[in-house]
This record gives sequence, C-alpha cells and structure tokens, in this order.
Amino acid sequence: VLSMVVLGLMATAVIVANLFWIDLVIGASVAALLTGVMRRPNSWAVRSLGKKPLRWLGQSSYSLYLTHAPILEAILFGLVRPLGLTGDSAFILQLIVVVPVALVCSRVFWRFFERPFIEHRSLRSICDAAIGRRITA
Repeated sequence: VLSMVVLGLMATAVIVANLFWIDLVIGASVAALLTGVMRRPNSWAVRSLGKKPLRWLGQSSYSLYLTHAPILEAILFGLVRPLGLTGDSAFILQLIVVVPVALVCSRVFWRFFERPFIEHRSLRSICDAAIGRRITA
C-alpha cells in the first residue's frame, strides 16, 4: 500500500511511460505477499484481511473492475481536461475524485446488478423474485 501511495505522489512522465511494468511488479508483489500471509492463518495480517471494510471492498471488487474505466474517462474528459490540468496535478485530482466515486458507483452496481444474479442465478429467477416482491408489497 505504501508503495502505491509513493507511486501515486510521484506521477511523472517516467512512471506513466513505464506503467505496464510498474503495474506488473506491484501486482506480482501483492500476489507474493498475500500468498505468504495466507500460509499463517492465525496471523494478524489474515485477521486484518477479514475486517469489514476489506470484506466490503472484496464483495464488490468485480463491480469496481467493471465500472472504474468509464468513471475514470468521465472524470478525465468532464473535469480534468476542461480545467486544463496536466501531469501531476491532473493525476492527483483524478486520484482524489475517481477513487471515492468509483467505490460508491461500484457498490451501487453490485447492489442492483451483480448481487441479484448471485442470489438468483438466472434472469427468470430475478424476474420471478421482482414480480413476487411487487405483489406482496
């Protein structure tokens, strides 16, 4: 996490030019760290990963994956570019605005799209459940 914060604050042309490799190294590092942590199921790190905020994030992580790119583009073209920001200031503004907006939007997406399909497993079942709720309500 600290390395991600440091990289976020140092958003330079060199980092942007090598984003693929940086992303690859961070991803591999996090995977190795989580693999090592999971080998000790009673450790403080495993207990920390089970805390409510991280479970909440994990629960809607696929929705975050699906929704973050359009949100990022909307903020870029709707806010950053009209303000004429470039470089570090554009990156910092996007970081400050996109993260909370993406988290909220992904949770809404999870609640109204992903969760019903997880619970009902088919469109037919979702329609039956919706009709049933309307009749009893």
